[in-house]
Amino acid sequence: MEREKNSDNAEETTLELNDEPSSEDSETTGVDIDGGTISLEPDPSYNLIEKHKATTTRWLAYLLISILGGSFVIHYGVMAWLAAQDKTDALKIVEQTFSAWLPVISGLAAAAVTYFFTRERNGRK
Repeated sequence: MEREKNSDNAEETTLELNDEPSSEDSETTGVDIDGGTISLEPDPSYNLIEKHKATTTRWLAYLLISILGGSFVIHYGVMAWLAAQDKTDALKIVEQTFSAWLPVISGLAAAAVTYFFTRERNGRK
């Protein structure tokens, strides 16, 4: 049991620690403590952080897939142009560069897409 004095009319009030809050207390949104108030509602910035994370994940996956697709288009365009110009030595260099580039960008794109589709949802979009 805890006793506290009301400074307005100096009457004593007895509070039970295990008591349910009264209808007067149900209007409050938090619990008053010495350092301030503890809110009983979820932090609204948490939802903003989750939304930002989801947006970033989605755009990162789109960006990496676009880079992967663009790489193919640019590769075949350059290869066709070099073949038309009859530059066989340059064709070998472009082919080696693409062979090194493809595993890197496809691995990044696959990781981003996998994370995008398999992240925990827990009621969040």
